[in-house]
This record gives sequence, C-alpha cells and structure tokens, in this order.
Amino acid sequence: MGSLKAKVNFHTTGPLEEGREYVDYKVIRGTVINDYKLERTEISVLDVTNYKPDLFKLGFTWTNDPNRTFSSDEVQDKEVIKEYEEGLIRIIRQENPNVAEIRPFDHTIRQDTADDMKRAEDLSKVPEDAKFRPVALHVHGDYTMESAWEKLKAVLSPEEYEEWGKGHWGIVNIWRPMDYPVEKTPLAFIDPTTVEPDDWAIKEIHIPGRVGHIKGFLNKPHYRWVMLDQMPPSKVWIFTQFDTGSIPWVPHSALDIVGTPENARPRRSIESRMCVRYYQ
Repeated sequence: MGSLKAKVNFHTTGPLEEGREYVDYKVIRGTVINDYKLERTEISVLDVTNYKPDLFKLGFTWTNDPNRTFSSDEVQDKEVIKEYEEGLIRIIRQENPNVAEIRPFDHTIRQDTADDMKRAEDLSKVPEDAKFRPVALHVHGDYTMESAWEKLKAVLSPEEYEEWGKGHWGIVNIWRPMDYPVEKTPLAFIDPTTVEPDDWAIKEIHIPGRVGHIKGFLNKPHYRWVMLDQMPPSKVWIFTQFDTGSIPWVPHSALDIVGTPENARPRRSIESRMCVRYYQ
C-alpha cells in the first residue's frame, strides 16, 4: 500500500489557534448559505488499491462492478436511475449476505468545478454547472443518531418504520466515479477504528424549512486515512453512514492530493444513499 500527501479541511470548535491554517467554507442548500470555519491540514493517506477493507470491521470496502457503466448525463433520467439502482442493490447483496431489504432514497451527482463559495456571491444566478453539486471538502459524517432515525421515518411508512425499528438497520452509501477515472479530489475515509469519542462535534446545516445536523470531525493526529488512487468508474465504494448494530460509521471527505497536475480533469461522481434492513 503506497502513501500520498494530501490537504484536508477539518471542522473546528472554540477559538482559533495561532500557527494553524484556516479557510472559510460555504455549503448552499436551496437559498440558504451555511458558513463554516475549517482548519486546513496536510495528511498522509494510504492507497488501498491492492487491499480490500473488511466491510464489517471497518464499515467500508470497495468492489468491482460487473454491471454496465452509466454516464453523468444518463443518470439525470428517472428511468435510467431505476436501472442504476437495481445494479446497486445487486452489489450490496453480493458484499453483505445479511441484507434483508434495501430502500434507496437519494442520488447526488458531484463535480469539483461546482463551487458554493462562488455560487454564494449571487444566488439569483443559475450556475453553468447547476446539475452538479460541489464535492464535499470537509471531514464529516452525514448523520447523527437523531438525524438517522428522522431519515428512516421520512423514507418508510409508519408501519414499516415501526417494524424496521425493532431490528438491525443502517444507512449505506454507494459511491463511484463517473465518465472517467478520478484525477483530482478523490474521496477518502478515516479508518473508524482510529476515531475517539471526542473527535467530532455536532454541526448544524440549515436547509429551507428545517435545520439538519451532521458530525464535523476535528483535526487529530491519530487518524488513519485510506483512498483509491485513480479510481475507475468500474469500481465502487460501499460505506456505512449509520448503523444500529456493530458496523462502524465512517468519517469521510474529498481530498486535495499534493502534486495534482493542473490539467487534471474535474472529478465527477455519483453517491447513492439507502436505508438497509438486516436479517440480524
């Protein structure tokens, strides 16, 4: 496993400290602008192209996808996305035979030229790359205990919610590059076995009509970072964002790899989130 250097943005709490680099970071949801002050730091990250992580011990793994590839234009179509979902369901069942039921609820297409910092300058303008969301350049977990249960309630009927709540369930993300291999801002994960209970803080994310919550991870020296270098569209990441059992929740972020060529193509990717019920 080779190691690369990268820049990453951590969340902060309390007063800013001298001698550290901080950046402003904006996240737009509808017409609402969320402002964060992040700490920018250089890290080492392992390329696990020749090593397949254990999904059950680490909460994430990668696998090869034998299904046909889809372009970023194709998956804008509602009928095509149904076909895409069918392939994802086959993949997750292949990797975890304990899966009883799967409910996909969200597909997000990202490109790293989409920039909420620029978009925030004038929300009345329609950006040229409006069909893409920006890549997430901050270390986070998408769900807290409370927000995960709220999501389950939103996805299922009241009867299904009551039934799922009696057993083991989770929220899983399947992520893949689109159109060509990743040349910049790859997705990377913190090995959750290297995370301590006080390594994160709950952060608000304001959305029209409500306030959501995420886990914002702080800069700690004991993290172990992993990624796939030059990840092709034929590979997918599977990672756990919430689980009521023993599967770890996985902190993640896009990275700026040190030495990325200036002519590297912008990263395009699709992430698909789903509620998953397990047999046990």
